[in-house]
Amino acid sequence: PIAMGCGSSNAPKQQAGSQAGSVRPNKQDDRELLPATDKIMACAKLEEPKVTPVLRSIVDKYNGELSGLTFKFKDKASLLRKSRTRIDRQRLDAINEGKEIAVDIPKLVWTTTDA
Repeated sequence: PIAMGCGSSNAPKQQAGSQAGSVRPNKQDDRELLPATDKIMACAKLEEPKVTPVLRSIVDKYNGELSGLTFKFKDKASLLRKSRTRIDRQRLDAINEGKEIAVDIPKLVWTTTDA
């Protein structure tokens, strides 16, 4: 097994939901979103050297193919767009369901990386 750091064992599970929504920056959200995005990107880069060798060994063992390694990390702009879209979607879903509008932005950034 791969021992993952950076608090990944505490990473929340991905929640189902729509991916539609806008990607307009929101200064209030960005106070939490930007540092959370930087943290998850740093964590991914720190942990990656443990992951790729395991994937390569699996590929070798089962005569598979490992492609797309140049795209193993989302760029920051892409991750921010995806996170902002999910924030908007969660808020819209809450409005439509008559629920309180609350988005846990650090949790959302973790789950965005799983999708």
